Amino acid sequence: QGVEVLRNIGKTNWSYLSEKEDGNYCLGEGKTTLTGADYNLYPQKGCDRNIGIFIRQVQLEKFSPSSSCQNSSKVVVFVFWSDGKCANSNDQFCHSVRLESCLSNVSNVSE
Repeated sequence: QGVEVLRNIGKTNWSYLSEKEDGNYCLGEGKTTLTGADYNLYPQKGCDRNIGIFIRQVQLEKFSPSSSCQNSSKVVVFVFWSDGKCANSNDQFCHSVRLESCLSNVSNVSE
């Protein structure tokens, strides 16, 4: 769902995404805006639980020559969770899923 939320943001308000700095952001449940990750407050992942027991974090990389998304913005959505089976007590959110996508300003695409 995180990638779909970002696609919708890009379609309806590309300038919002284009004005964001490269980096990590938090995307809470039902939200359509990104908040900056705070590693001082949440040292493990930069975000607090923001979807029930899960943490959803977005990594944004815009128009980087090293990016796999040429002429577009690369977004990586991570979802972290804990189930009490994490071996390292310092990393209670040891489980994760990662989904990567490329976003473009479709209003600038010519036919």
